[in-house]
Amino acid sequence: MKSFLSLIYIFTLFASTPLFSQEAKAIFSHPEFVEGFNILAKKGYKILEIHQINTIDNKSPFETYALVHKDSIRLIKALKKKYKNIIRIPVEKMIVTSTTHLPGIEMLQGSETVVGFPGTDYISSASFRSLIKKGSLKEMGHQEQLNIELVLAAAPELIIGYAVGEKPKIYETIANSGIPVILNHDWLAQHPLGKASWIYLYGALLNKLDRADQLFSNIHDQYLAAKKLATHAAETPTVFSGAMYKDVWYAPGGKSWAAQFIQDANAFREKLLLSSAEITNQIKGLSMNSEQALKIAMQAKMRSQGLGKLVAKAHLEARRKQARSEINQMEDNYIARLHGHSGTENA
Repeated sequence: MKSFLSLIYIFTLFASTPLFSQEAKAIFSHPEFVEGFNILAKKGYKILEIHQINTIDNKSPFETYALVHKDSIRLIKALKKKYKNIIRIPVEKMIVTSTTHLPGIEMLQGSETVVGFPGTDYISSASFRSLIKKGSLKEMGHQEQLNIELVLAAAPELIIGYAVGEKPKIYETIANSGIPVILNHDWLAQHPLGKASWIYLYGALLNKLDRADQLFSNIHDQYLAAKKLATHAAETPTVFSGAMYKDVWYAPGGKSWAAQFIQDANAFREKLLLSSAEITNQIKGLSMNSEQALKIAMQAKMRSQGLGKLVAKAHLEARRKQARSEINQMEDNYIARLHGHSGTENA
């Protein structure tokens, strides 16, 4: 169990399997776990397809990008007639918008290519903190809200974004300025290895696909070994998972990488969470108010760190309430005894 849980860091920092051509199979050692994108090898360049995953139609590319080596000037000029989005690789300057984008880049030794991030206070990686301190990785706004002026001043070659619901309009504005925007859908993956497979995206952009394949194959083997080990665990704890947002606790849907992760760890999710609505392969997370979430979480053996703090606070408050009740009871008893003695003396 410990071996399996040690992999949480990898999968929490990274998040409909597309159809793969014969060319794509040569790129991915384990294509069955690649979710949300595809990479096709062409003569002298590669095609990156970003798919809409967990939707009814997940076979058609949402966006297509031609990845061409910077030195192939004549090829780049020729491909402009065929492709709207052309990215020159290896990318040397990019802006990313989620901390989950950083580990894959770091594992591929591409940290210095990240020149901007919205909400740098949320970055904990030592290598990226060093770049922030040095001034080469700059603040790009507040949380996921990009500041267009700061973005243009940083002059990135591309931006890796994400979207919850509709695509943010700021991405369209940036794309119209000539900076490609690639949406990372790793958080929508239905399997932890599907989430981890997005390291191939960074490998393609950094022109390190072979290294990305080695890293993913290692993660793949370790994950399956840990999953097998977990089947022999003596205990199967109940796990309460999710995140708090504006006083509402959001739990992962039944068909999500987080739910699959817990299942593969040979643990069980709270029954209430297993009732999450699942409609035509779309993830439907379950939400509840913080008070409900706290009641369930206090029964679970394993929780997220943030929720653990809330539970500890709730336990402390319960002990304080009990102590106040006991003190009040002692005071009432003392007052009652005083009145009793006073009544006897008056009599």
